[in-house]
Amino acid sequence: SSLLQLRLPLRLLADFRIKTNIDEFKDLIKPSSREGQGIDKELLMNKVVWIPPYDQYTELVNTYKKIDNSIVELETKIEGLLSQKSLLLLNQINASIK
Repeated sequence: SSLLQLRLPLRLLADFRIKTNIDEFKDLIKPSSREGQGIDKELLMNKVVWIPPYDQYTELVNTYKKIDNSIVELETKIEGLLSQKSLLLLNQINASIK
């Protein structure tokens, strides 16, 4: 169960690791490929990648969850504010018509 919960953050960790250390992963890209294409799957499966110790990893996952929750809260607030804005604009239009 906990492994399933950690799968998405592990993918994010891998994505972050590749983006911040691109030179370390250039050997996976075929010479004639363009962005998003041509990854050598055999090299990828044999690539040795550093994984942080479990306590650091769980701290990273917890931080990710806090950030994700904050994003959801902010999106909810934004939706509420946009709804209020629409109502205020509609009231202003109605008032100017009268």
